[in-house]
This record gives sequence, C-alpha cells and structure tokens, in this order.
Amino acid sequence: MFGVIPIIQPVYVSGDLTFKARDKTISANFPPAIGLWAAYLTGVASNRKITQITSIENQATFLRYIKEEKKDDEVVIYTAGIPTPAFRLIYKMIISALPDADLRHWGDIDVGGFVILNMLKKIVGTPVLAYRMKHSNYSGPSNCKLSKSELNKLELMKETGTGHNKQVISEAIEYGFKFEQEAYY
Repeated sequence: MFGVIPIIQPVYVSGDLTFKARDKTISANFPPAIGLWAAYLTGVASNRKITQITSIENQATFLRYIKEEKKDDEVVIYTAGIPTPAFRLIYKMIISALPDADLRHWGDIDVGGFVILNMLKKIVGTPVLAYRMKHSNYSGPSNCKLSKSELNKLELMKETGTGHNKQVISEAIEYGFKFEQEAYY
C-alpha cells in the first residue's frame, strides 16, 4: 500500500542576500539561484540595498528571468505555483529583512495566477503588484478562453482588489483569454 506523504521542496531564491542556518551562512547571489530548506533557516540579511522583490510563478520563466533580466538590487523568488508553507516562511523572512523593497509578482493570466497574487498580499499584509500580467505583455494571441466560471471568480477578485491590480484583473476579464507565461515568454 502506498501512502501519500508531503515532499518538502527547496525554495529557489536569487539575489544579494545571505541566509543563516545555525552557525552556517550561504549567499543567494550564487549564480543563477540557490535552493533553500526553510526549516533550517534562522535568519537573512541583505548584502546591499535591495529595492525590489519579484516572485515568479513558473520555473521556466523564473530561470530565464534570473539569467537575463534580474537587476543587481533585486531579489527574485520562485513560488512554484501556489505558495507552500516553506515559501511563505522564506518570503516573510526576506520581506522582514527588506521592509522598504517594492513587491511584485509575475503569474499566469488565469485564476491561479491571480489567486497567488492575492495570497502573497495576505502573507505579508501589504500590496504586491501584478507584474507582466496583462495580455499586452505577451507576443501572439492565446487560444484558450477563460470559462464563465473563471470569469466569475476573477470578477470576485476584482471586487476585493485595489488600484493597479484591480485594473489588471479588469483587463484580463475584458480580454477573456488565459496566458500561461512560459508559453509566451
């Protein structure tokens, strides 16, 4: 008989931070990124002024972004889809160490992408801006329409949204198509 057990995954981070685990330290500036086991971490410190924290939903996009676009004053973290408890712990640690950094999330233009965006806001209690989550950010059209159920869920999210993110969700509803970031980026 097979049992279902959770497999603890590392959280991938790229940026000029140093993480501490008991009496050991490791730099997240090791190219292109490092995998961290949240349960072992006891602290994090910035090695320079970090102005931006970017979370990215999908692995292919995360890997390409950190190799080609990440700025020196930016930390990038891979959500691996819906944020796990390990991701949440590390995300909170990073944000606590960098309280003045701008927060943004690049997710798919679908219900899941916007759910993740809302979850990130709840994790830290402060706005996380939708980044590249407009159909105009993608080359070529999508052939995957949002279903009526998905449109209804996005309408509910729009009602609780504010400012920039509310506008991004409105545009997704109006356009009516999904975009999986790794298929277009």
